[in-house]
Amino acid sequence: MKTYKYNNRNAGAACLWHKLLAFFLLIACLSFQEVVAQDKNTTSVETKLGLKKDEFLPEEAWNHRFKFSYLNGKPQEEHQLSEYKGKTLYFFFWDASYPNSYSDLRKLYEICLISSDQFASFVVHSKKSKDTQKQLKAMMDCFEKEYGDVMDTPIIMEDEFFTTLFQPSQLLHYTLILNNGMVHMSEYYKAKL
Repeated sequence: MKTYKYNNRNAGAACLWHKLLAFFLLIACLSFQEVVAQDKNTTSVETKLGLKKDEFLPEEAWNHRFKFSYLNGKPQEEHQLSEYKGKTLYFFFWDASYPNSYSDLRKLYEICLISSDQFASFVVHSKKSKDTQKQLKAMMDCFEKEYGDVMDTPIIMEDEFFTTLFQPSQLLHYTLILNNGMVHMSEYYKAKL
């Protein structure tokens, strides 16, 4: 039977090499876990882009603060979505430059008047251009002239949060959230309101 002489010097170098490699792998794993944890904390809504039917609103959405703007000159009001928890929520993504926006505005106004203990509606103006304010003023003047009424529907102006969360593929787009926080439908507006 052949015996082999054990070389301590080579074994020690190999052992040191393995320890160094294990140390660097451990550091890399811990760094990666920290980056993933930070990413989860800072981009939780981004991971929920384009919520689909039967998905629930993330907690960050309920905690989101936004401002209502009024086209009739009333001062802005700040709100948090959690104020509307337990209600059916209707988001309508709209843009003043849309060709049929004026006729749809009257329907939206009527829907917004329905708001109650069980239902809340939100008009989200998700685009901004240099002509936005001028277009909105012209629409308000037409609205007042035709209906003899000043529209006081609150609008979430220049929104990025809800537009990112629901990802309307094109305007006009609506999203219906049931009172348990589940997305019931989110689609391009085709049917009559």
